[in-house]
Amino acid sequence: MKIQVHNHASVILAYNGKELVSNVYDNTYPKEIWRGRINLMGGGQAQGDISPFYLLEREINEEFRINSEVTKEYDKNFSELVGEGKGAPKINSFASEKDIKLVKDFLLLNSQPYWDFLITMPPYKDRPSFNIMFSSYVCPLSNKIMDCFKKNILEEKSLVSEGFLKVTPLSQIKSGEVLTAWATGMILEDFFNVKIPNPENIISQKLSFPRKSMEEYFNEYDYFIR
Repeated sequence: MKIQVHNHASVILAYNGKELVSNVYDNTYPKEIWRGRINLMGGGQAQGDISPFYLLEREINEEFRINSEVTKEYDKNFSELVGEGKGAPKINSFASEKDIKLVKDFLLLNSQPYWDFLITMPPYKDRPSFNIMFSSYVCPLSNKIMDCFKKNILEEKSLVSEGFLKVTPLSQIKSGEVLTAWATGMILEDFFNVKIPNPENIISQKLSFPRKSMEEYFNEYDYFIR
């Protein structure tokens, strides 16, 4: 019997030394216990994504752009996973188009496949357990790109169309001062060979390199989205 997979996500571990750049969930996030937690940049599968890397490219292109519209609600599949939410608040100040293009192009040109991780989320409130496939990619950031991230975050200028970015020292994640969401902790733990707190007891299986097409996963796993 095939393992059911509710969604497939492609994410980037973007780091410079012992610091990493990630998304951070604000106080509008529907899963309350994840508010303030970090999650690797990227996103979930949509119909038409032909491969994990295509999914990643689409997400990065969608995220790193100027878009002043308010996201009012999450898509139906996402709501089934984490609950209903109002969506992220409107962004009032964006970074320059030059800076946005600089970091976006760097991420797309320098991300290399790492591993696939199949995670099992435990039940939460009235939400049952479910599985998500995470294709992870790594991107060592140059000092110039990391400085660009830090400068815009410090000036409260957004490089992304919705949500917020954060630079976090690995030491704060190891200590539990900053907690992670989804498969972020498992990917960091494996890549940096350190112990990352996992208070929810999320189950993770390290599989193989991200595959060349989504069809290769469909042959082995029962996907909710095709």
